[in-house]
Amino acid sequence: DIEGAIGDYNEAIRLNPNYAEAMANMGLAFLKKKDIKSAVYWFEQALKHKDALPAGGEERIRRLLAELKGLPNG
Repeated sequence: DIEGAIGDYNEAIRLNPNYAEAMANMGLAFLKKKDIKSAVYWFEQALKHKDALPAGGEERIRRLLAELKGLPNG
């Protein structure tokens, strides 16, 4: 479930504050909940550690952010 995933990602980020992939996944989880502000926040956090993202991750997040920032509450 999404709430369980968010809890798991929070714990992973607490243990490793530079865990960009967990931050990106947190953004996706909030996106599924339609919480655009939180999704944008976590995607932006992931980009601060973009060197740790898997191949293509930075580009995917930047595309998502561009789409989300054009939405109300984005």
